[in-house]
Amino acid sequence: EEIPFGETISVQTGVTLRAVRFWPKLVLATLVGTLAVIGLYVGWSSVADYRERLALVQRQKQQDIVAVARAPWENAPDIVDFTRQCERTLNRLAFSVAGWRLQFAECRASNIAAVTVRWQRQQGTASWIKAAVEDLAGKQVSLFSTGQVAEVTVPLSLSPSANTSTGPQNPPPIFDSILRDRFLTLGLEVKLVTQHGQTRSSTNGRTIVDFGYHTITTATSGSPLDHARLLSDISGVVPESLVYQASSANWVMTARAYHPISVH
Repeated sequence: EEIPFGETISVQTGVTLRAVRFWPKLVLATLVGTLAVIGLYVGWSSVADYRERLALVQRQKQQDIVAVARAPWENAPDIVDFTRQCERTLNRLAFSVAGWRLQFAECRASNIAAVTVRWQRQQGTASWIKAAVEDLAGKQVSLFSTGQVAEVTVPLSLSPSANTSTGPQNPPPIFDSILRDRFLTLGLEVKLVTQHGQTRSSTNGRTIVDFGYHTITTATSGSPLDHARLLSDISGVVPESLVYQASSANWVMTARAYHPISVH
């Protein structure tokens, strides 16, 4: 006899069987799973987008720093040309005058490039120094300190170095090693002083990087051109000064070799 399956269960159990319907549960599970996947995708996309925006902000900050920082080697004179012109001009001007002692003979590349020579009066007269400078160099001297000091300044016309578009390549330790090896191999003395890069704030609140650099000082009783040529192939080198020391008959050259941006 065909009877419903539910009637075969004892009534005392209190259990009533119902037909099983799978579709509503399957649809609900599918919907929940889909929403979970969408939520994970949206969350991951938001995190990735946030990270990308953060990286972009960091890159922009770094670009702002580099853009604001002025490259000191741009339009700087070629160190060989600077040294050659300085040596020629100082050789023409740094002479002895009766009654006057040569006190100071310097060539500077910063700001307005010029050669300055100064004499200290001993027993000479103003007419002597004026006549000597005009006859030997074709220049006019200026008198200071109630006539005790005579000085002449000659501007220099320097062309930018061909390497001005090339920034510094070697970090400080490598540069230090290269330069010391180069000079010491030739038996020449060189003094290197390192200045690390610094950051500071400008008046408009932007961050500015001051480039780090090596201060290079060399001295020779021969031609300073030999030392200048040893530095001419190094990118980021800027000449500062060339001084003739009359007391020791030495040429003292000072230059800066700038480092790649590195903030300490």
